[in-house]
Amino acid sequence: MAVVVTEFGTHSVSKIIRDTDSDTTVESNINSGAATVQQISINNSVNASDPFYLSIWNVTSSPTFGTTKPHTVLFCPAGSAIDYIFPGGLAFGTGMAIGGSKTQGLVASWSPANPSNSVAVAIYIQ
Repeated sequence: MAVVVTEFGTHSVSKIIRDTDSDTTVESNINSGAATVQQISINNSVNASDPFYLSIWNVTSSPTFGTTKPHTVLFCPAGSAIDYIFPGGLAFGTGMAIGGSKTQGLVASWSPANPSNSVAVAIYIQ
């Protein structure tokens, strides 16, 4: 697991969660408790031909990737980096778990697949 949490206290962003090797291995309970996400950055520049889909679950337990329907799925094209900004915040009332795949998963049952190279993700929490 390559998840690093940086705490900032009481600023507009109080915490940054970085996963430097996001793939189909679910990172569970990366934020214990409720959170409001202000921004999510995905850097998929290492994968020239694989798109990347970041799945985020609103749970404190470990979801089963490919079986448990995600709360949110964000897309990053192959060979690209993208920032998702949520002006009002994206609320997670329970907790958060994340995982990534080169195949899209908006339904409860699908087959996630690892990208050729792991992707870097940063989640900015208020």
